[in-house]
Amino acid sequence: MAKKEQHTVPMTRSEKELMKTRIDPGKSILKIDKKTGLIIMILVILLAVIIGIACKYIYDRQEDKKDKQEMKEDLQVLLSAQQAGNMSLSNIGHGSGAHVPHEISMDPVEVDGKPLSGYAVVSFNTSDGPYAMYDGYFEEGLFNGQGSYTIYYPGTKTAESIYTGEWKDSLPNGVGTGKSFYQENGGMELLYSGTWVDGQISGPSCEYTYFWPTGGIHIQYSGSMLDGKFSGIGDEYTEYSSTGAILFQYSGDFLDHMFNGTGKCLEYAEEGTVLKCVYEGTWKDQNRNGTGTATGYYEDGKTIKYVYEGDWIDNSPEGEGTSTVYYEDGKTIKWQHNSQWKNGFPAGKGTFTKYDTNGGVLTTGETDCTMDGTDITLNTYWDVSTADEATMHEFTDFLSAIMDMTAYHEGE
Repeated sequence: MAKKEQHTVPMTRSEKELMKTRIDPGKSILKIDKKTGLIIMILVILLAVIIGIACKYIYDRQEDKKDKQEMKEDLQVLLSAQQAGNMSLSNIGHGSGAHVPHEISMDPVEVDGKPLSGYAVVSFNTSDGPYAMYDGYFEEGLFNGQGSYTIYYPGTKTAESIYTGEWKDSLPNGVGTGKSFYQENGGMELLYSGTWVDGQISGPSCEYTYFWPTGGIHIQYSGSMLDGKFSGIGDEYTEYSSTGAILFQYSGDFLDHMFNGTGKCLEYAEEGTVLKCVYEGTWKDQNRNGTGTATGYYEDGKTIKYVYEGDWIDNSPEGEGTSTVYYEDGKTIKWQHNSQWKNGFPAGKGTFTKYDTNGGVLTTGETDCTMDGTDITLNTYWDVSTADEATMHEFTDFLSAIMDMTAYHEGE
């Protein structure tokens, strides 16, 4: 039998390359040790957790926004005015202290027999319409957290007063702002901002502004307050409504809404640019008491004309005091009178000295002042000119103006 011949067909170049790339199916192309595999698995798990947290946050935000919108649209809890108690912001006023609202007492707000918690808009109604409205957060039926409480003028939709800020147990506690409005034009009347404690503004950095009905600022205070009153260190300004210029300024110590302690007050002419007079010294219950210095200026508001330095009792110079009048340069003394004072006038014995324009002494001598009503007689043991006596009267007129400097504050 003839032997079959075997023919081998040579492989092409591409077939040879293909054979080189064949891989044993029992072996892996990527070799990973156990440690590397563990790290990869942990990273995958962490990535999955992060994605899950992000998805939940987005979902919760959408649901919270949806709930708030639904409450604004659907949850209007109508209560009687009696249930609202005496929740009133209407007693905000200059001199009375800031109580916003004042002595709130109300039963917890309930929905379906359960105290309300969470965010809600609550209206307090009477037969004439809305009496008040609270827009904010509740806890166990009481205002707690951020919220805004509005009182309306009876039978209108015009806001009488609003408090916006932090609450605790239905009283302003924390940072907040209280406002009251004029009924006639809806313009702002009062503005309080700062820290509140149990319904009253109290803290070292508070702001108070009292507006004219026409819109200009009447009185502005910045400083410390306690139980709704100016107490501590602060600055008070009275501003001219048409221009906004300052007419009166006090900087210093306050207690119970009055000047008490050490302070400095300045009074300006009506245009608010020319300084008329300054007092710097001690105060008690809004009056100058103790020692202090009163300074008056020439018409330019810069050059010193009069100075009284000495004792004060109940807003009047009384005790030991020195009165000085300056020439037009505001530096050279024209004359000086050291004497006793009573009720704002020289009284009793003293010493009067007159100077020339170079500061030299022209004459000096003892005086004995007597007062008859509001008239002063300057009795001396030497000749005194009519002009000097007239200047003395002019000086006492200046002191009378000084004693009226607190009229802006006291009249409010």
